[in-house]
Amino acid sequence: YCKQLMRSIKNSKRGVQISLGALLLLDLGRSVYYALHFYPQYDECWNYNYFLSNSFFTTLFAYNNYPLHNILTYGTLKLLPDSTFVMRLPNIVLGLINVTLVFCMIRKVFKNEKLAIAASAIFAVLPTVVFYMLFARGVMLSITFSLLLLFFFLIKKIEHWKKIDILLVAILSALGSFSMISFPIFLLVLFLFYIIKFLVSANQAAVRKIWYCSIWIVLFTGILYLPMFLGSGF
Repeated sequence: YCKQLMRSIKNSKRGVQISLGALLLLDLGRSVYYALHFYPQYDECWNYNYFLSNSFFTTLFAYNNYPLHNILTYGTLKLLPDSTFVMRLPNIVLGLINVTLVFCMIRKVFKNEKLAIAASAIFAVLPTVVFYMLFARGVMLSITFSLLLLFFFLIKKIEHWKKIDILLVAILSALGSFSMISFPIFLLVLFLFYIIKFLVSANQAAVRKIWYCSIWIVLFTGILYLPMFLGSGF
């Protein structure tokens, strides 16, 4: 699947590749400038004081809204100098990945490279995206997992999912839920939509695979949140 994503960029026209590269560079420049010049936000300070400046296990066992993001950022702060910019660095990288994922997905769905570039450009300047590419919160990471999940739902037919696809969807869903505690709302809407769609069309094979996948999602998500549940509850 990673190779397919790379090919969707590699096989694009030269002008499209240059446009995507220029968009990513502009996005990077803007994000770095903002990250260096904007003062830390209240939530960032609170999150740093309670979790990122403490033990790694604090994030696992104490209730917080963005556990996976905190783990990722904790690692970044340990590898690089402890600063506001380094705390924001993961979201800058994730934002660039998400812009690229939007391009690949739109190109796959609509078979139109210009539309894909336009969609990526619009995504890159959405106020919410600009905000969460700047501040050290877990929303950008959850968007990454949501975009990866949409590849399986929009591009590959669910009735053709193999066991490895079900496993990947379950893992991505669990990691998305662990990146932001409200992520299951997105999953609920997504899965309900497709369950209703396939019940109406009497596509029993697809319905069974969705239900089977849901069981694994609940199991994997439960395992990830178990330390937090035992440590502090919800």
